[in-house]
Amino acid sequence: MNFETGFQNFEKLAFQFRKIMEKENTRFRDLYFRNAHDDFNKLCVAMDTWEDTLLAVSDYFKNESERNDGERYLRFYGALQAVYLQQESIKAIYQITMGQKFPKKMSDSPWIKIRDLRNNTTGHPVRTDSGKRVFLVRPSVGGDKVHLLTFDTKTGKDNHIEVDLKGSLSDYFSEAVQIGNQLVEAADKKWPKV
Repeated sequence: MNFETGFQNFEKLAFQFRKIMEKENTRFRDLYFRNAHDDFNKLCVAMDTWEDTLLAVSDYFKNESERNDGERYLRFYGALQAVYLQQESIKAIYQITMGQKFPKKMSDSPWIKIRDLRNNTTGHPVRTDSGKRVFLVRPSVGGDKVHLLTFDTKTGKDNHIEVDLKGSLSDYFSEAVQIGNQLVEAADKKWPKV
């Protein structure tokens, strides 16, 4: 699944989930969250975050030629931070909708790979928990592919890496669509039409 298709499918799922939730917001809350107003509010915040982060990620790939270096960095950092916030919101929605914790992902999962990219480049680039220091190569920031220079603190060696950001996001959205389908299906059963 390419980036555009995966993104659009995930966006449609957000819209479907929102329709289930907004059957008449107060009535929905009173009917299904009578003694759990915090869960209801958590669900509302998570749903808003899911939708808002889609806007941020879609904006990353628009009008690249019109950006200066600072804006490219801001968009890169923002897009990866948006994915991180999106994942946190999906985990919260999953816990409320499914009644259990979000399942742990394997390290080779696109969900984890994009999260690791965010942690290493945007979240904690100077922290060495991973044993690496990660440098973004300025001319590559803002495009479909990003070049990184990593320094391995254990071996003392540098490594040049090219990351296909658009491809990584495509893989992530493919996985996220599967999760979104589960959430919409479960929500539709758990919270039938009001």
